[in-house]
Amino acid sequence: MKRSHAGIVVGAIAAASALGFAATPASAATWSVSPANTTIKATSNGNVVLTGGSAKITCTSASGSGTTGDGSNAADLATIGTVNGSGCTDSVLGGSWTITMSGGDLAGTSYDASTGTTTGTLTGATLHASGSDLGLTCSFDATGTLDGTYTNSSGVLAITGGSATISNVSGSSCGLGGISNGSSGSVSGSFTVSPNVTISAS
Repeated sequence: MKRSHAGIVVGAIAAASALGFAATPASAATWSVSPANTTIKATSNGNVVLTGGSAKITCTSASGSGTTGDGSNAADLATIGTVNGSGCTDSVLGGSWTITMSGGDLAGTSYDASTGTTTGTLTGATLHASGSDLGLTCSFDATGTLDGTYTNSSGVLAITGGSATISNVSGSSCGLGGISNGSSGSVSGSFTVSPNVTISAS
């Protein structure tokens, strides 16, 4: 999906307490990331969906890279490099889009030892989207905070919500999808990370 609000898209992780184990809050945790300071790749599991204004942009796949942190603090779990969407079309007129997300840091907010799941946020990423419908063009950027979970056993990073603000809107077709400066956007999708990374906190 284009240079859309992916500034977003790609960050992770959910959890609560289960089987008598309580989730460890980030403020009280000692974090660990293994392997640390290592290049990782992420490939989407099915569609990745971006919404901007009243438009929905669906990419049939997305892939990207990043680097794990060393877990020295809750904000140093991973850094996103770039994420690119493929097969991206919009819900308005079915136009084709290019989506790129770059930057962003994954920070943990809690860890559930019973499920090996980290809940966290992806901040500082910028998504750029550009596309065309019936010869009319639209492009925009989006930045904000995305929510997600990362599960050690599956190596899956799931983007579950959050909010991004759209800016740098340009093009005559943007108005067809209600895309304007200051409007909100979001991203959803899941990614399998390789090599598998183990994140924990105690």
